[in-house]
Amino acid sequence: MNVYFANPLGWTALLAALPLVYLHFFRRQTRKRVVNTLFLVDKASQNREAGNLRERWRQSASFWLQLLALALLAWLLSEPRWADSHKLGKVAIVLDSSASLSSFEMKAAEQVAKLGDLMERRLPQVEFTLLESGQRGAALYRGRKLADLIDGMASWKPRMGSHSALQRLKDAREWAGRDGVVVWVSDQENLDTPAGVESLLVGESIENVGVAGARSFRSDGADGWRAIVTNYGRETARREWWLEFEGGKSPSKLIEIEAGKSLALEGRFPEGETAVSIALSEDAFVLDDYAPLVVERGKVLSVWIPSADPNAGLFHRLAESMSGSRFVEKAEEADLKLLTVSPDAAWDGNGPGIYFVASDGENNRPLAGGVNIPSNHEHNTSLSWEGLYTREGRRLEAAANDLVLLWQDAEALIFLRGEALVFNFELRESNLDRIPAFVLLVWRYFDALRERKPGFASVNCDVGQSLVLPLSQDRGTAQLLAWRGDKTDTDVMLIGPRFEAPSEPAFFRVEQAGESLMFGAARFADVRESNFQRASSRFDFEAFDASLVESYYDADFYSSFWLLCLGGVMLAAWAACYRENL
Repeated sequence: MNVYFANPLGWTALLAALPLVYLHFFRRQTRKRVVNTLFLVDKASQNREAGNLRERWRQSASFWLQLLALALLAWLLSEPRWADSHKLGKVAIVLDSSASLSSFEMKAAEQVAKLGDLMERRLPQVEFTLLESGQRGAALYRGRKLADLIDGMASWKPRMGSHSALQRLKDAREWAGRDGVVVWVSDQENLDTPAGVESLLVGESIENVGVAGARSFRSDGADGWRAIVTNYGRETARREWWLEFEGGKSPSKLIEIEAGKSLALEGRFPEGETAVSIALSEDAFVLDDYAPLVVERGKVLSVWIPSADPNAGLFHRLAESMSGSRFVEKAEEADLKLLTVSPDAAWDGNGPGIYFVASDGENNRPLAGGVNIPSNHEHNTSLSWEGLYTREGRRLEAAANDLVLLWQDAEALIFLRGEALVFNFELRESNLDRIPAFVLLVWRYFDALRERKPGFASVNCDVGQSLVLPLSQDRGTAQLLAWRGDKTDTDVMLIGPRFEAPSEPAFFRVEQAGESLMFGAARFADVRESNFQRASSRFDFEAFDASLVESYYDADFYSSFWLLCLGGVMLAAWAACYRENL
């Protein structure tokens, strides 16, 4: 059983033992005067009896009873609480995976160690669970050893952009149980933190200057780059910047940026170079001090449009709005087709393409009813089809294998059939071209086709961005090689068709069977994580300690008994004093 005293000042009552000892250690000596009969005394002596008026303490039952009463009083005033040695205290610690925490990793480890030490001292048994907000599934650590918990934090790499940790906090509550403790470790207050979750803040406001945005472009037959450098701090900042490339680096230049302001940098790729890095002198947050860029060379989609198609004009404008597309004369040379089909045709999709169903000119009435959007496909995410107007007419019947993206009552208006995107109505008799969701849906469809097309591509992307490559299963495993600066320190990992870009700014290359499939540059792009204006440190360890006692400790069951004992001892002490004075 572990004991905790809710009011330690109650033990100061024992200080009353000092005057008690003093009173019993010295007592006034009784004066003795021997006389016979007073009338026989001729004259009273003028001399007083000399000697000590006090005597040393003598064995006294009243003293020991009073001392016992004082000890019982101090025990009751200290408010003892008891913890059951068989009761297991569970704590789930959720580490924020946001990139801003990378500046406070060491401080977070120190505070978590302090928190764990407090729980180990306060509770007889503790089970730790360590989770990361950006990861699902297994915990980083689960066990009862604080040292292993701290070692588990070594695998925590906060490199993600801003994200919601609500689901992971719910997972933590399931791990800890209803009576357990859930702690959220971050660098700033999260208004979405559920009730009952303790927030351990380890951040602080720091001055930061970083690359907020960068891209490559082609102008006048030459490849160039452009970057925006932002001062997120509260003071004017001076930084040096330079350009790094495989053949060397440019001379550094000094820039000065006022608080909250941005500065544009622009230049050309050095002759013969296809990759450069914009580098800033490092500060407390280093992820945005380095921005790699490559000359982008995307996959080109070949598009075929029948010249006699009634919607050919709109199809041409639509294809021209998509970057990385070109027109071909023959259908067999095309990666996708844009055309109008008849509702009477026995048509099974016929490969990638965007198809509109021609009107038969009958039952040409407006189609009534509300719009229902199934949310079971990434092409349809966050798209609003409100205001779409079509007319009734003969349509294609949606097959069992078709994936319907848009219903209007029982009519399948838009669906995917194989690799084909089908608009099951007459384009000219609708307002589809004035609905923003239409253009977004077509763009997403184009991007999905481009991702699946075999071939080499060079891309600029965000760190951790999801990428797709059409890998061949017959050619073995693909690998991603990532490096920064020179290639002396290269990370290699095996990947599948869907993979993520490196979690830190770096160049990368994807290879399969010795063939290069992708060359890219991943840079940090979440400006919300670069701003530390709201970062702070806060955690009330005393209040947390009190909450542990409240949750895991019970009041002294025998307090009423001790109170009765105190009353009995005080009565016994009074009786002993009375007998001693007789």
